[in-house]
Amino acid sequence: MQVHLFRFLRPLISKHTSIRDALARCRAGDMPAFETVLQMTEAAIKQGLQDYKLDPSKYDDNEEPKNVDESKDESSVATVRECRRPWWVCQPHVRPLPKEAFEKGSLQLSKKEKKRLQAETEEERERREREREGQENGSEAVTEEDAGTEREQRDRADGVPVTEMPKESMVCG
Repeated sequence: MQVHLFRFLRPLISKHTSIRDALARCRAGDMPAFETVLQMTEAAIKQGLQDYKLDPSKYDDNEEPKNVDESKDESSVATVRECRRPWWVCQPHVRPLPKEAFEKGSLQLSKKEKKRLQAETEEERERREREREGQENGSEAVTEEDAGTEREQRDRADGVPVTEMPKESMVCG
């Protein structure tokens, strides 16, 4: 129950460390300690609501983060900003998108994915080296025009125009 309360009361205990410390001392089955935490939480919320009634402008979140991409498809920051509430209200836990988690280092590829990615990059590097060697040796890469049967290549070299046969006139078999 203690772990759930820590997650549930996270915004509150970040501001009220006395409640955090009391909750940390609670043990499973120690209901009087949990009731003490409940009373402390109720008092803190009551004080927060009274403070809000006096000056609601203190709790308006008008500050804009710097250098943040606003597109919701690429960032969870905008979603977090939309869901943010005052500390006495329970708040949703918004997980970062996988792309953000990889950038921060909180999410890593599995060994299998790392191996696959390494093999792909190795293949790409080898392909680029082969192309570079081919260009250095003076041979050009094979293009669609150069591809085809020997007959088509000779006709192209002789300047014979290429005529395509309509599908209806093709004989198969």
